[in-house]
Amino acid sequence: MNINGSPSVKYSKPGIQATDSTAKDRPPIPDTGNYSTICRDYEYIRLGTLSLLAAIDLLTGEAFPLVSPTHKSSDFVRFLDMLDQKYPSGDKIRLILDNHSAHTSKETQEYLNKVPGRFEFVFTPTHGSWLNMVEGFFSKLTKQMLSGIRVTSKEELEERIYQYFTEINKVPVPYHWSYKLDDIDLEKEDISQIIYEVVNHKAAKACDKDKRAPKPRKRSKRTQEDKA
Repeated sequence: MNINGSPSVKYSKPGIQATDSTAKDRPPIPDTGNYSTICRDYEYIRLGTLSLLAAIDLLTGEAFPLVSPTHKSSDFVRFLDMLDQKYPSGDKIRLILDNHSAHTSKETQEYLNKVPGRFEFVFTPTHGSWLNMVEGFFSKLTKQMLSGIRVTSKEELEERIYQYFTEINKVPVPYHWSYKLDDIDLEKEDISQIIYEVVNHKAAKACDKDKRAPKPRKRSKRTQEDKA
């Protein structure tokens, strides 16, 4: 997805909880048939949360991380500056992201004014986070590294996150969109009205072909009788 020679980068920012065990892990006992894997107590201690600001280059598959205690406008500006240092000065960086307040804040705009024409923001529609391929990357990150992880401090968690990115960037894997978008002109198509078979190709039924995606229903407040 390298449009007009411009690098396209998909960005997101999950929060990650640092947790430590309340008891020591029990190692496997060989040749006994018992405890074939490490045994870990289900209780844990919360050490705090880190914010991971990250993006993937859609052309090369390279991932760019920034771990921070917060996710404020100043953190997002730091991330933009990191991307600015990464790519050649003549390139326009197309950044695909959501509508978080930090992405449109006064501080962010002041930074963008200092580098005119350097960045182009493409915002995903409301409730359309699944359109951002970096969400799939975070799913892989959770399964491969974060699930069940125990650390003794937030600093250790930060170090291990950066180590993970270093390892995967040794052999980066470009992400490819699996849905059928070849016949759709995204410049003209209203994203909120994409046909069923494109929005959810695997779940779409033949009878839904060429139908328009319905508008999401508004949640109604539960009445006191319902709550009772």
